[in-house]
Amino acid sequence: MLLTACRSKFTNVRDCLTLSLFLILAFVMPLHDRLVVFVIAMILINWLIDKRLPKKIKNIFQSPVRRLLLSFSFIYLLYWIGLFYSDNRDYGFFDLEVKMSLLIFPLIFATIDDRIFKDKKIFFLFYSFIAGCIVSTFIFLFYSTISFLESNALSAFYYKNLSLSHHPSYFSMYLNLSIAFLLFFLIEKKIQLSGWLKVTAGILILYFFIIIILLSSKAGILSLLMVLFISTGYLLVFKKRYLAGAVLIVLITASFIGSFYIFTNTTNRFLEAKESVVSEGAIENDTKESSGERILVWKSTIDIIRHNFLFGVGTGDVKDQLLKKYKEENIVLAMKLKLNAHNQYLQTFLSIGVIGFWVLALYILLPMINAMKNRNLLYFLFLAIIGFNFLFESMLERQAGVVFYAFFNAYLFAVKKEFRSSSSAPVLNDETSKT
Repeated sequence: MLLTACRSKFTNVRDCLTLSLFLILAFVMPLHDRLVVFVIAMILINWLIDKRLPKKIKNIFQSPVRRLLLSFSFIYLLYWIGLFYSDNRDYGFFDLEVKMSLLIFPLIFATIDDRIFKDKKIFFLFYSFIAGCIVSTFIFLFYSTISFLESNALSAFYYKNLSLSHHPSYFSMYLNLSIAFLLFFLIEKKIQLSGWLKVTAGILILYFFIIIILLSSKAGILSLLMVLFISTGYLLVFKKRYLAGAVLIVLITASFIGSFYIFTNTTNRFLEAKESVVSEGAIENDTKESSGERILVWKSTIDIIRHNFLFGVGTGDVKDQLLKKYKEENIVLAMKLKLNAHNQYLQTFLSIGVIGFWVLALYILLPMINAMKNRNLLYFLFLAIIGFNFLFESMLERQAGVVFYAFFNAYLFAVKKEFRSSSSAPVLNDETSKT
C-alpha cells in the first residue's frame, strides 16, 4: 500500500523515502533505543543530501505554519546557551546530544514536502506505531513467560520484569498514545472502519489497557485513566453520543476497579505510595518507595532552583548540583542511583532557569488551548499524556522520552488541521506556503 501511494503521489523518490523512514521510526520506537538512533541518522542524512534543501529552508520564512513548527526547537537553543555557563562541559555536550531530536524534528517537519501529509498517508504512521507496540508487547510477554516458567513467580509479568527495553513509565506512555490513536479512529471516523476492524480496535484497547496495568507505572495508569475519560467527555460534549458515553463511563470504572482486585502487585504499589505520601511523619531519607523518593528529590530540586532562579545552574552542571544536594540531605537512594529531578518542568527550570521553564510549559499549554478550541482530540490527548508524564519523570533526559515528544509533537502539529472535528483543510498548505 505504501509503495503504491509513493508511486502515485510522489514525483520525488526522496519524499517516498522520507515517509518510509518516518514509518520505520514509529515502528521501532517501542522496540529499542538503539534502533531509533540508527533510523534518526538515516532520516537526517536523507534530509541533508536533498538537493532541494535550500528551497525548502527558504519556505520556512514564507509560511507561518512552518515558522511555528520551527519554534519548537527554541528550547534546544536555550540548552546550548546553558552550556556556556556550565563547568561540566562534557556532561553538557552529552545532554545536548540526547536532546538533539528537539532540534532535528521541528526543522525537518518545517521543511519537508507537505504532500507527505495528505490523504490517508497521514494515518500510516499511526498504524506503524501501534504495530510496533503490539510486536514489542508480544516480545516482552514471551520473555516474561520464560522467566515465570523458571521462577514460578508472577512478578515476572509486572513492572520492570515486563518492560525489557524501556522504563515502565516510558513504555506505558507509548501504549497510552496507541490507545489514543485507536480511540480517535473510533470516535472521529476520519477513516471508515468495517465492523471487524472496530472490534479489532476495541480488543487492542483492552489489550493495551491490561499491559499498562501490568507495567504498574503509577503515572502510566493515571495517564490511561485520563485518556479514557477525556475521550469519553469529548464523546459526550462534542459528539452528543450520550448512550455511548454513559456505557464507556461504566466500563472504564468497572475495568479499573476489577483490575485492582485482580492485579494485586499493581495495587500494592499504589497502596505503598499512598502510605508514603500521606504518612504523618517526615519521609525517611533512606526510603525505597518511589513516590516518597520523588518527593525528597523534588524538595531538593526546588531548593537549588531558589538560588539559581533566573538562569539555572547550566546544562552541564544540573546532575552535579543534584548529586551534591542529595549528599548534603543524605538522600540515600537518590545518591546511589544518581537520579534526575523526576519532573521535567523542575529539571528544565534547574538547568536553564525561569525562561526555559516557561518555554517548556507554553509548549504544552498553548497547543492544548488551540487543540481544544479546534476540537482536535488527538493532539489534545498527546499533549495531555506528555504534559502529565512530565510531572513525574524527566522525560527529556532520556532518548526514549525526547524522541517520542519531539517526533510526535512535530508530526501532530504539522497535520493538526486534518484532525479538526469539522475541518478538511489541507495541512501545511496555508496561503503563503509554497513547497
